Amino acid sequence: MFPILDKQAVRKHWQPFTHLNPYQHLGWLTSTALLLLAISGSPVAAQTTLVEEEFDDNTTFGWSVGIANPDTPFPCLTAGDAFTPDGSVGACNPADPDVQGEGALRITTNNFQQSAFAFYDFTIPSGSGLVITFDYFSYGGDVIGNPPSTADGVTFFLFSGETTNPQPGAFGGSLGYAQRTGGGDPAGLTNGYVGVGLDEYGNFANDGEGRGAGCQNPSPFGTGVRVLDSVTLRGSGNGNTGYCYLENSDVLLQGIDVPDAPNREAAQRRVRITLTEDNRISVELDFTGTGNNFQQVLDPINLNDPARGQAPLPESFKFGFASSTGDATNIHEIRNLRITTVTEAPEPDLEITKSHAGNFVAGETGEYTLTVRNVGNNQTYGPTTVTDTLPPGFSFESFTGDGWNCSENPPGTVTCVYSPETDNPAIQVGESRSVVINVNVTSTPGEYINTATVSTSADNNPSNDTAEDATTVTDVLTASKEGTLVDANNNEAADPGEAITYTVTISNVSSVASTGTSFTDQIPEGTTYIPGTTTLNGTAVDDAPGDTMPFSGDGALVNSVGASPGEIAPDDTATVQFQVSINNPPGVTQIENQGAVASDQVILPPLLTEAPVTGGPDIIPITPVGEVSPRLRLVKRITSVNTTPFNNVVDDPADVNDNPGIWPTTLQPVGLRQLDPLAPLESGDEVEYTIYFISDGTEESQNVRLCDAIPLGTTFIPESFGSSSGILLNQGATQSPQTNAPDTDQGTFSSPLTPVTAPCPDTNNPNGSVLVQFVPSIPNTPPNNVGFVRFRVRID
Repeated sequence: MFPILDKQAVRKHWQPFTHLNPYQHLGWLTSTALLLLAISGSPVAAQTTLVEEEFDDNTTFGWSVGIANPDTPFPCLTAGDAFTPDGSVGACNPADPDVQGEGALRITTNNFQQSAFAFYDFTIPSGSGLVITFDYFSYGGDVIGNPPSTADGVTFFLFSGETTNPQPGAFGGSLGYAQRTGGGDPAGLTNGYVGVGLDEYGNFANDGEGRGAGCQNPSPFGTGVRVLDSVTLRGSGNGNTGYCYLENSDVLLQGIDVPDAPNREAAQRRVRITLTEDNRISVELDFTGTGNNFQQVLDPINLNDPARGQAPLPESFKFGFASSTGDATNIHEIRNLRITTVTEAPEPDLEITKSHAGNFVAGETGEYTLTVRNVGNNQTYGPTTVTDTLPPGFSFESFTGDGWNCSENPPGTVTCVYSPETDNPAIQVGESRSVVINVNVTSTPGEYINTATVSTSADNNPSNDTAEDATTVTDVLTASKEGTLVDANNNEAADPGEAITYTVTISNVSSVASTGTSFTDQIPEGTTYIPGTTTLNGTAVDDAPGDTMPFSGDGALVNSVGASPGEIAPDDTATVQFQVSINNPPGVTQIENQGAVASDQVILPPLLTEAPVTGGPDIIPITPVGEVSPRLRLVKRITSVNTTPFNNVVDDPADVNDNPGIWPTTLQPVGLRQLDPLAPLESGDEVEYTIYFISDGTEESQNVRLCDAIPLGTTFIPESFGSSSGILLNQGATQSPQTNAPDTDQGTFSSPLTPVTAPCPDTNNPNGSVLVQFVPSIPNTPPNNVGFVRFRVRID
């Protein structure tokens, strides 16, 4: 079992590594993405930047770190803190971190017998040459030996990009790159290609402890000469064979390390390693650490030289660092790593899209889906970073997505890094990767814009790196109310006596049913409720006692179609409609109506509290009352043939009296204006006529007499509604058959050729007439202001 630092995960199941002493073993940590930051380097024409990592803040993804001694702390970020996210290289001391921007990757402390390493998880191309620069710091150590020195040093190495489950080399004088005899004969770095040793103690230059086994040309320093403070190059190897000595700088008077430096900055050195396209490698050092004073310490060496026993150049590389201490020590740290090609290499090009489904609900959670696609000419060379700037009032809740790690810092900025725990974590050309971000939605409804950007090393096309997503945030319940004037006289003004139709729509935009949902609306001052006009979802609702509006007073529960009272299903609505008529009180010039919606769910103002449901009152201006006048509207329809009813409303474009809104929902003028000429009637067929009436003027309609002549070619049916009762009168929803004789009721049938008077159209009365007398008047207010007269005839 390997030692694992808190909040970091094992990347693979690694085999034990025991070569320093019987108590040493190998432990692994992984980071799963790389935060890409710009650093300076030497100018190279037409180069491609493959890797940029400063290691100076609290986050570094895309690295796997491990140890070979259980007493060794894992490599860590000195600026790591409590905000260092999961999947990153861990924090050295989160309680006392370095200042952000001033940290480094610490490979070893200056304790005794330390051994640690760091591998980059991604592959980089080998065919365009490489320029590798980094700062390193070796300081604060203890000196031993003859000649005395600190120990051990740092290696940078390249190995084959095809390698899976790589293992570091032996430590001590082999600096985590080469092999070593003794202590189990630990092997060298898996598929190593070249190792650059920044050697303090000096053993990396010699072939002691079994280094360089099987090589044609042994080290000129034999097996015991130490070359202190030098740079040594060793070649390719695998297992316990190879890792041949290639070159050494000799002792560098300026020193590889600064053991007595009081702090990191005083020990800064900068390294530049160049591998040309024709496979020649050279090393430069800047002892000032500024990058302005490089000195060549190893001249170009031809790695294609067969005499050196070098393996063929692999198609791609992986790389890493290793370091160790012994009885002599030093702190070993790395910063400002930058790897570019010598000539331009094919580049990845990431595009990003962002989306969500439906509207978000205020105060709940929502999901954004971010999709990154590689539309470039090569795979990604490092982690992919998506930065999502959340709208004001939103906050990060969680995420889902294989290979992604997301965190929020600072508030409102979510950083998601793609660097999966696989042997090849790159996004290949044409591949897409998606991550779903769950957010806490603001409590304020409105329209919001969410912006996300994507970045990765070597992506030099910014045009497709940003995506915006417009988001609508609504309440759990939304309500709207519309007052529509029934403009009976078509003067485009509200007049006393006219009607107003109110329509209230309550929508549930959440993912769960609302409960306890009710609507309350007091009839506005200056109006009178029209009984029988209230509907819920198009179905009539019984009036409250006293013919009052059923949602007045304390209100009543509402529901969507098919739901229980008080429930509105998700993505469904409840619609209430009712009518009022405009009164004529002195001084009233406008009608204001307010309603309220309540629910068991959390409802936010101003829409759904005891305030106007539209955020303000519905206001309908009223034209001041002028001359008082009655008005009686009549609409005649054929309502059945041979007892087959016609129950649809058919509008007559030439007649304003049948327009919608004039008639209450309880009595609509249904029926046909005329029969289909392609279906002619036959002798004996029975036809029913209905004359609808409504009195909606500013005063009652006095002494109304209605007369309708029986059509020629037909005969009045005298007993349609009972014995000697061929006329039916409906007024105020009360129906009463009328006898045919001129008696005490209101209806009369005048038989053919019996003289009649106005309003009958022909006083000779050739085929008979139906007459109804309304004495003394028809009121102009509900419910008795509306009704119908009905009779039937038979075709001769």
